[in-house]
Amino acid sequence: IHYLCDERMIDKEIVNYFVAKGQIYQSKYYKNAVFVGFAGNKPAYAFKRSINTPMKQDHAGSNKAFSFSFTTIQSDELHIFEGAIDMLSYMTLLKMDNIPFYSHNCLSLSGATAGIAAKEEADVPIALWSYLKRNDRIKKIILHLDNDDTGKRATQSIISILDETYKCVDEHPT
Repeated sequence: IHYLCDERMIDKEIVNYFVAKGQIYQSKYYKNAVFVGFAGNKPAYAFKRSINTPMKQDHAGSNKAFSFSFTTIQSDELHIFEGAIDMLSYMTLLKMDNIPFYSHNCLSLSGATAGIAAKEEADVPIALWSYLKRNDRIKKIILHLDNDDTGKRATQSIISILDETYKCVDEHPT
């Protein structure tokens, strides 16, 4: 809570929501922040982020097809972020603008963008493909990837593939 709310400035109500859903917890031994994605009602993916060091990694055995996300039936738009903290920060900004944070579908790609930009991985991350297959009501994709070379190249790669099927918008942070 201290790391996410006081250091990263994520709204405490949002953090508490995801903690209550079992999508955020603190690991027992190393005190990492852990972000969980579900396949139905079962945890299928976990991303560990140290609160004391630069360490970031997928938990062994995780299935990136079920990356950390939030889904609502209230919207046909999907907002995409490089990491879980980016996603939570965006939800905090929504709340600051008096927009309910739970009114948008949001997906963390869990760092898949570096491989896309370097052409080492598929142009559309498995987390995104899988999310779209599970949520066929999505019509518009808003990409909020980082405003660096990697984020920009990954955004253009994803848009070039999905723009015929979905309305795709690049809204990287300025």
